[in-house]
Amino acid sequence: GFDPENVVTIPMRTRDAADKFVSLRNEFKQIAGVKEVSAATSLPGTQVFRDFGLYAQGSTNDNSILHRVVQCDDRYFNTVGIKLLAGRDFIPETDTFSYIETKNKIIVNQQSLKVFNLSLENAIGAHLMSEWDGQVRDHEIIGVVEDYHQFSLHLPLAPMLFHVPNRRSQYINIVALVEGQNYTSTIEQLKAAWDKQVPTTPFESQILKDIVASQYETDTRISTMLTASTILAI
Repeated sequence: GFDPENVVTIPMRTRDAADKFVSLRNEFKQIAGVKEVSAATSLPGTQVFRDFGLYAQGSTNDNSILHRVVQCDDRYFNTVGIKLLAGRDFIPETDTFSYIETKNKIIVNQQSLKVFNLSLENAIGAHLMSEWDGQVRDHEIIGVVEDYHQFSLHLPLAPMLFHVPNRRSQYINIVALVEGQNYTSTIEQLKAAWDKQVPTTPFESQILKDIVASQYETDTRISTMLTASTILAI
């Protein structure tokens, strides 16, 4: 449900790096081999550290269903190849999510619609509710993305919620969609731009495809052992 090819991930491990995200993104975009730049708290193939329950309008918090939460910007789905099935993408200036405000705008996946028995045709403009600190909050669905495997294929698909954080420094990873040609040169230019803006934080990069593949290292080892055992048995 996503495309890990030619997607470079760059972790922002320090506050200084996270605070520079917008300027880093702008400079990365000037590099010839870079097609798009985005950021998120949890990339496909990695853990999701945020979640909260949502329930249908007119229901109660007792019927809330846990949603995995990914904070991302308006370029994230295009960068990692997640398909928008209905509605629109975020407009950061107007769709910023706040845990203080009582009304927010969100994008959900197909699994979220499924658990609430919402059709794709009726999803846009629907409202899902949440409750914390004794206050009810209203979340309007502005878009629906196709289901993708955030976690290993060993795990079932889960309801997911996406929103734009109110502070861009909350992102954890930069993701850059790059051209396959001159890959080494592109990485070197990304590093040079990074070192200029965040000299105190080491530059790290990894292809998203390798992160996804790491989920199946145990499968590979077991397969190798079974193959070797079969050959010995024969």
